[in-house]
Amino acid sequence: MEFYKAKYLKNTVPAGRAYTFKSEKILLPGDKAETADGKHVQIVDEPVDMEWVKTYGAEKVAVLKKYVEPDSLKIGDKVVMNSKYHVSDSNNGKVFTVMAEPQEVCGTLSVWLEGYSGCYAVDGLSRYGEPVAAESEE
Repeated sequence: MEFYKAKYLKNTVPAGRAYTFKSEKILLPGDKAETADGKHVQIVDEPVDMEWVKTYGAEKVAVLKKYVEPDSLKIGDKVVMNSKYHVSDSNNGKVFTVMAEPQEVCGTLSVWLEGYSGCYAVDGLSRYGEPVAAESEE
């Protein structure tokens, strides 16, 4: 397990102070990563205070996984909601049309869908015609 410093992303830009995280994956400065609760961070080139980690407890340090940008959806793409998030019966299997380019909304990459009130997380969508399943764990 490696330890890293990373800043939370605000509108896709690293903002605020750097926090300490750990990951089994090798991460480099500039890499994007995701916390267990789905928040996105960017690795920064700052040293990790290992004395702090030892005092705080390595087991308490939050774990990151490398964030891989999903195949970008485009305006006009046909999509269905996959099983990563709860899908209501009325939306299960329904085909939606993407109405806007993906953008960060409250730290989540999202798109607006025709016939759906509000935006929806990109990772909760599959292109129409592709298998509808939750993303696999790494």
